[in-house]
This record gives sequence, C-alpha cells and structure tokens, in this order.
Amino acid sequence: MKKAKILAETFGDITGDGIYDKIVLIGNYIDEDKSTAFENLQLLITDGNSKKIYSVPISNIVGYTPTLYLFPFRDPKISDIFISIPSGGSGGFNYNYIFGYKDNKFVKLFDNKQFEKMFNYKVEYIDEYQVQIINEKLQKKFLINITYKDQEYLDDIYHDDGNLKKAIFGNVLGLNQVFPIDVDNNGVFELLTMQRVVGLYNADLLGYLETVLAWKDNKFDIFHENQYLAQISF
Repeated sequence: MKKAKILAETFGDITGDGIYDKIVLIGNYIDEDKSTAFENLQLLITDGNSKKIYSVPISNIVGYTPTLYLFPFRDPKISDIFISIPSGGSGGFNYNYIFGYKDNKFVKLFDNKQFEKMFNYKVEYIDEYQVQIINEKLQKKFLINITYKDQEYLDDIYHDDGNLKKAIFGNVLGLNQVFPIDVDNNGVFELLTMQRVVGLYNADLLGYLETVLAWKDNKFDIFHENQYLAQISF
C-alpha cells in the first residue's frame, strides 16, 4: 500500500473555541517517478484543545498541486477549510471544496457538484452576430457580440444579411474557478465563481459567467440575485 504524502497544511481556529487547530491534506501520488498527479485525498484535522484527530475523506478524484486555506465563510470568528485542486486538463478546471465544523463534526459545505445543480442555462446563436445566454432560474439574459470572430467562422453560421443559417447552440460548462472574496467587507467571505461560456466546441471560448455566492440558510446561495458576464473579444 502506498504511503500517504502531506500535500498541504495550515493552522487556525476551525472549531470556534479560540484555540488553533492543525489541518493537513494528504494523498497518494499515482506514480511519483513519472507524474505529480495524486489520489485518495483526505483531511487530517487535529483539535488544538482535545488533541482528537478527525479524518475527513474527499471525493474520489485525481488532481495536481492542491491549495489549502482557511476563510470565515459563516462566522467572522470561525474559519472554514477551503481546498482547490487543479484537474490538470486544458480547460483550467479546479475541484473546489469547503469543509466546516458543524454539530460536533466536520462536514462538506460546498463542492462543484452542489454548485452545478443550482442553475440551468440555454445558450443559442441568434441573428445579428450574437449569442444569447439565459439563466432559467434567475430569468436573466446576457448577449455576447461575436463580430470579432474571423469571417470564416461567421460565414459558417450566418447569411450575408446577418441572419442564422440554422439553429446552433452553445453551452455553459461546469465550475471553472472559485475565489474567496469579502464583497461587503463584513469579515465573512463570499465565493466568486467562474464558468466558461463556449460556442461551437469547448475550445471556442466566448466569455465567463461570474456568480457570487454567500452562506445563508445553512447553504451557499446566490448573493443578491446577481450574476455577471465577462465577454471575450480579440
């Protein structure tokens, strides 16, 4: 059996008793001689007061170079555990997790799968060289101007008068990046999430949807019902 390696560690009060706890992220390298990819991730948390050690398994993933930080997502005086793990793919996707102390145990408060269940999108090309994105839950609509695309790209999609030749759909991909940020400067951090908006294929990047989440009613939910589009142009 492979010996687990320490991938990251940090210290902070994550139980709310005012005493620093030790948080260690461990895992097994798949092939230490050939790759930095690892699997079998888990957190080992040592309670600074009782010295009790908690073992918290993380989903069965393969990733690279994790980061481990503490942020107060629920209470300004108590930190939660934020982990981000690059998948290693070309799309720059990360696996993101938040764990916190609740009801005398450590539980998962957030991950990519939870976030990706929150919204449904419809992405379609429309006349006048535009792509329309509709968030069906929020009833929000975004428009992307794609006149910056090369002529060959546009000629495959549009007639000379700017009308579509046929119905074409794009996609909003899964959670790409997550950044902790204290939006309202109250000592409690929110999450800035980013998703890639793509057109004809996954590498056809059109923009990013940015959503801010905050902890409320015992879960992460959208902050002030706002969502933003960052358009790509060249």
